[in-house]
Amino acid sequence: MNNDQNKKKYPKGIFANKPFDNAPDFIKVNISIHRDNLSEEYIQEYGEFINDKGYLKLQVLSGDKDYYAVIDTYKPKLKQEDPNATSTPTADYPEGINVNDIPF
Repeated sequence: MNNDQNKKKYPKGIFANKPFDNAPDFIKVNISIHRDNLSEEYIQEYGEFINDKGYLKLQVLSGDKDYYAVIDTYKPKLKQEDPNATSTPTADYPEGINVNDIPF
């Protein structure tokens, strides 16, 4: 058998990753496909789920008997700053500044 036949061939722009540690047990694999590897039809239909880095993310889930793939529609919420939080200390204000300290 030829060595070239035994070499693994990897698809470009497609990655499979383990789920995050806190992911539910039914999520088996996370898959990311770069938009350059998607058809125009896929981009038109699922383009809203392509992230800022250009990847459409899928999850392989386990059902009762089989595995199946779904589009990962999760979008992280933007962190909102706590208006009462103390700022980072500086040389002029070593204890930081609180919103309540501003006189106006």
